[in-house]
Formats: sequence, C-alpha cells, structure tokens
Amino acid sequence: MLQSSAVSGRVIVVTGAGGPAGRAVVRRLAADGARVVAADVRPQHWDGPNVFPAVIDLLDADGTRAWADGVAAEHGAVDGLIHLVGGWRGAESFADTDLADWALLHDLLIRTLQHATLAFHQRLRRSPRGGSRSCRSPPRGVPPRATPCTPPPRRRPRRGRWRWPTRCPAPPRPRRSSSSRPC
Repeated sequence: MLQSSAVSGRVIVVTGAGGPAGRAVVRRLAADGARVVAADVRPQHWDGPNVFPAVIDLLDADGTRAWADGVAAEHGAVDGLIHLVGGWRGAESFADTDLADWALLHDLLIRTLQHATLAFHQRLRRSPRGGSRSCRSPPRGVPPRATPCTPPPRRRPRRGRWRWPTRCPAPPRPRRSSSSRPC
C-alpha cells in the first residue's frame, strides 16, 4: 500500500459516505493513510482500521454540532471535511420537475452542507492542514473533468501518489473583444 504524505495521518470527515462516491472516497483516503470518519444517515459497515463509521442526520443542526464535538474529542483534530450528501431525483425534462424535488434538494445539499461546515469550521481553521470540499457527481453525459471541485489536470497523480487538491479550479474568465466596451 502506497501512503501519500498529503493525507497520511490526517483526520478527514466524509459525509454522505454510504453513497457510491462516498464509499470510493473513504476507501481511497483510508488506503492512503488517512483516519476517515465515514458519516451517513444510515449505518454502514466498513473494513479496515482507518475507517470510523458514524451515523448522523445532518439536517439536525444541534445534533451535527454535538457530533462534531465528539469527533474532535475522539480524534484530537479534524483536518478535512468532504461533503458528498445529495440526491437529485430528476425528471424527464427540466419543466417536468416537481417542486417537492427542489425542496428535497435544498435540504440535502444546502442545509446539510451548512450544518456540517458550521459544525467543523473552527476545527478546520485551527488545523494547519485543514480544508473542506463539497463536490458532486457529474450529470449524465458530462465528462468527469468538467465537474466543480475536480482538480485540474496538473494535480493528477504522479508516480502513483494521490495529491490533495488545494482549491477548486477557478471558472474561466470571459474574454472581452476589442469591440466590446462597458456601458
């Protein structure tokens, strides 16, 4: 097993760990030497000494703060938060989307992200290597490199080492043609 110095020994919380992306992220981080707190709303079974399962409802702000306190007490620090909670049901077309789906999406994406980041914010700031990411899976038909928070190609693994991205890529800046002038 190759351990990356970028994540080895770090305590990283992964929310939404029970989904396909969450399971893959947890396995990779644990294999690279991180101590991973794998959180989901439903109990999950994990193999390996570096994975610490947690059941948490991130829609409960007070419960999320209490859980974050417990994670910090048990592990001594929190160096990273990766938020992978989501759940879009979709529709045949955008116009066919039920408004109840938007309410669900608001809770699953916005509220859970708000509660988790507020609960871990000060701990991440205190960590000399702290940071957080909230990423999503690409929609069908979109290449994976085109999703937000995907590291740019220069951060791809070299010689088998996984590198922790330092920031999401900035969106491209619009070009101004010589004929366009501000109003």
